[in-house]
This record gives sequence, C-alpha cells and structure tokens, in this order.
Amino acid sequence: FEFSTHPDCHLASAHTWYIYGRQFDPHNDLVSWNAMWLIFVTSTTVGYGDLVPATHSGRLVCAMATLVGITLASLITAALGNMMTFNSSEQAALAVIEREVSRIKLREKA
Repeated sequence: FEFSTHPDCHLASAHTWYIYGRQFDPHNDLVSWNAMWLIFVTSTTVGYGDLVPATHSGRLVCAMATLVGITLASLITAALGNMMTFNSSEQAALAVIEREVSRIKLREKA
C-alpha cells in the first residue's frame, strides 16, 4: 500500500481486512511460502500435517499435487530400476563370463 497513488489505499480501513468478523492484516508475506511448502510436502507424499487446506479448491489442488508426486516418484523409481538392468549385449557378455568361470572351475576339479 505504501507505493499506491489511489487515495483510498491510505485510509485506515484499507490496511485492515475484516472477513466473517475476524481481523486480518493484508501484509502477510508467508501465505505464498506456506502454499509452496504445502504443495512440496504434499507432492513428495510426506504430509507433515502442519499445514492443511481449508477450502475445497485448496483440497483439490493438494489432491492433484499428491497424484503428481506419486506419479513422479513412480517414474523416477522405474527409470532407476531400468538403468540397473542389463541390456541384451550386457547379458550376452555376462553369459560368456559365467561360462568361462564354470569352465575354469571344471578344469580345476578334473
């Protein structure tokens, strides 16, 4: 409000909001940070419970963040699991190595 040129912004009633009989200060910078923290905690499926959405639209956004978080966690897990498996040429090379190791062990026993 300090940079506004409109005369109504300098009234005392513009600096205090009353919603359902409760007084609020419009200079709450933590709202956006709390919203980002809530979405982060929800999308990572941690869900501390320190912040809870109060409106139906907020609950819908959190439900969608949960689905996106579960999907991303599943995709990352699948990608990492896929990276840990051998491709066909690596499996063929492993089969050759195992066959040679078995041949060497058989010669030692013979």
